[in-house]
Amino acid sequence: MLLALWLACPAEFPSANEAPLAPPPGGAHSPAAEVGEGAVTSATVVRVAGSDASRALTDPAAKSLSLQGITVTALDAAGGGDAIKSLRAGEADIAFLGRALRGSETDLVATTVGYDAAVVIVSNAIRNLGPDDVAGLFSGNLANWKLVGGDDLPVHLYVGPPERGATRLLNDHFKLEGALPTNARVKDPERELLAAVAEDPKGVGVVSLRALGADGTPPVTKVNIDGIGPNIPEIREHYYPLILPLTVVTVGQPAGAARTFVDYLLGVEGQALVAKGWVPVK
Repeated sequence: MLLALWLACPAEFPSANEAPLAPPPGGAHSPAAEVGEGAVTSATVVRVAGSDASRALTDPAAKSLSLQGITVTALDAAGGGDAIKSLRAGEADIAFLGRALRGSETDLVATTVGYDAAVVIVSNAIRNLGPDDVAGLFSGNLANWKLVGGDDLPVHLYVGPPERGATRLLNDHFKLEGALPTNARVKDPERELLAAVAEDPKGVGVVSLRALGADGTPPVTKVNIDGIGPNIPEIREHYYPLILPLTVVTVGQPAGAARTFVDYLLGVEGQALVAKGWVPVK
């Protein structure tokens, strides 16, 4: 039988990197319930670590959940790795992560609330590439477009930093390792990569689907892989090969206010928010 131990908590103030999104009821934290071995989960306060992109979900969620007496506090993180560090350090209750958990993260629990995808982009006549074509282009082994059905022109390869989600997913999926090809040009952030490919008919790059939906995105062509495009049905059903899950990560199963936050994102209102920047799971 699970024993609930209620603790009265004094009022707390956010540190410099915390942004309280809704005032706690009565100006103080409500009692916290102890859930599981050594884990204390607040019934009314949830601290969410994530990058700037995650604020598109955290901020409106905070407004809605404040009506239920839940205070959502946003913790700024440079990326998923920093968010996980905050979670493990006990500074956050939830970490937003734009990927699946890795082998070194088996102590954590991830709940998928949406999907992103890595998308190969061009500004020429290419509309479809086979898996070997993609691997050849991004490894530098195929350095002329005529080798994949295009014009007799050299390939200009545009890539992001290796730690970026879309770049890492493509490299992992096609087992691309080692030094960058000599024809590779590193562009960061993604909007610079998009602009470079849009202006270069010899260019090819990979970006996140989310980046393609941003305002002012230059016109580029999304390339199908083996006849399958990065479209909502294909991504949701996992037919498209380069999928990035949007996950909310907790230490153990989410409980208390963290559970309420996760349930909100999986509900009708939360999934409508997800659909503005990602592919919803429902």
